[in-house]
Amino acid sequence: MSFRVAGERRICSLWALGRPLEDRLVLSATGEVLDVPAPREDPRAPAPFKPVWTAALAALIAHESAPALDASIAETLAALDLEWGAGAGRSALA
Repeated sequence: MSFRVAGERRICSLWALGRPLEDRLVLSATGEVLDVPAPREDPRAPAPFKPVWTAALAALIAHESAPALDASIAETLAALDLEWGAGAGRSALA
């Protein structure tokens, strides 16, 4: 999240590659909420993760967790059907 100034408004947005992707909140210069824009609809169907990415995600989560959880994390993620798709106003793993 980052924000940009547009006149007297402050627009909070999701950013990537140096540009806003989606506006999430519009504030006054004093911090009053002026608008909460609705998320854009994504017409694309969710796409399943390839198995190599499930294993990579398990390894990443395990790396940032307590070592005693490694096996449980790997087992849990292996049992899930992960897919990439739009959630309620956000990109999400489902």
